[in-house]
Amino acid sequence: MLSSPLTGALRTCSNYSVLRRCGYAAALWAPVSIVWGQVFVKPVEPWPQIPGPPKSKVEWVSPDMRINGIPTQLLTFQSAASLEEVVAFYQGHWDALDSRSPAPADGKVKGALVTRPHPGEAVIGRFHSVFYQTVHVKRAGLGGSKGTLSVALLGGQQAKMDTASIPFPQRARAIGVVESADAGRVSKNVQFLVHEDAGQVKSYYLNRLPTQGWALLQQHGSDRLPDGSSGYMMVFQKEVDQMDVVISEKPGLRETTFRVNLIRGVSVK
Repeated sequence: MLSSPLTGALRTCSNYSVLRRCGYAAALWAPVSIVWGQVFVKPVEPWPQIPGPPKSKVEWVSPDMRINGIPTQLLTFQSAASLEEVVAFYQGHWDALDSRSPAPADGKVKGALVTRPHPGEAVIGRFHSVFYQTVHVKRAGLGGSKGTLSVALLGGQQAKMDTASIPFPQRARAIGVVESADAGRVSKNVQFLVHEDAGQVKSYYLNRLPTQGWALLQQHGSDRLPDGSSGYMMVFQKEVDQMDVVISEKPGLRETTFRVNLIRGVSVK
């Protein structure tokens, strides 16, 4: 079975709190419709909409973003419907739509494609012209569910890890890049993996960024948290731009994941 081309990226960059803090979320009830000025999302035809699942509240993460270089729209949802009900809803909805359309000439599969990457989790996907629509749903409390709705423009696009303008240690490897634009601000959120301890990564940013004109505004964290891990959070500012660095090291592993989020406060041209 084929899963979403962006499933891995969405799982890697699944913390959307920074995007919400910058004003990239607006509460909406399904079905969803919105009009915006486009920066990353510039399709050759109107973007398809994904209806919200039954008994749900749907919220934008961003209608104008790129995930690993792929133009994408992304929403989250909370639903009183169970995981099984959500899967059945989208299977029925998309299979019914595609049963009335001719078979694609490019060999793409019609109808909903369902995968189960883990117990209590499902990914439902569907091709729509040059787009790929994805619902990623997980079990939630009280028998409900939660997840994401995404639409990716695949036609003529290639996935890439663009780390330009983001400083990082030489041995670190980018594992996910999420860019988003809204209200005159552009955010670039890159997640990295490196085989160094968290303290070394912290020292890199504390020493490197001030030489590039960044001022440290906040610093929190500990070399040894209650669960044995290490974690740090730092916030830097340079003129109207902000850079957040969040670092995490699992106990017993000399392997650190860290996220660098650059928020440019200048007007989008």
